[in-house]
Amino acid sequence: QDEFAPIVAAEDGRITSIELVQGTLCVKTGDIVKKGDKLVLPYVINSNGEEQKIMPKAKIYADVWLTSEINHNSYYEEKFRTGKKTVKNEVLLCGLKIYDNNQTCSFEEYDTVIKDKKITENNILPFILRETIYYELASRVVEESFEDAKDKILEECKQNNLQKLGDYEIIKKENVIIKQAGNITTVIYTSVVSREIGG
Repeated sequence: QDEFAPIVAAEDGRITSIELVQGTLCVKTGDIVKKGDKLVLPYVINSNGEEQKIMPKAKIYADVWLTSEINHNSYYEEKFRTGKKTVKNEVLLCGLKIYDNNQTCSFEEYDTVIKDKKITENNILPFILRETIYYELASRVVEESFEDAKDKILEECKQNNLQKLGDYEIIKKENVIIKQAGNITTVIYTSVVSREIGG
């Protein structure tokens, strides 16, 4: 009994307002705190100068930074289908293969699509026709400058941050940092929101 836990920061942020009901404050408006930092301790000092245990209660709001980071490579390798394919057909009965057209895939790289179709016409038994399509893959180098991709990347970052918003939260400020290193461009998109981080 009378053992209470302190209020700790739910996430990183800069404290903007404090409504203390009871307990002992560890922070003040303007302080930057990290997730897990103690905000309100579970005691007060009474008139005799003694520590008295108490359930801490407060509403503490902070500016919280929501960050999305995307790397863009001006040159990248992608796989594509060449147009060549191999089709393998099998007939299954209760999971057992009873027919195979003996087609094999000779492609070094490929992706696979499997389609199952019930053969029900004039058949009581649960026959399945399984079609396995092997599509040949090849590689090519794609060139896309950062300037060409910039608007798309910024919008993707913004949408990522919007998904992190809580109900009724409004973005107060946004900031974009762009760093270049060789062929790699890094976009760091930060949104600032007011959020209750301890209560």
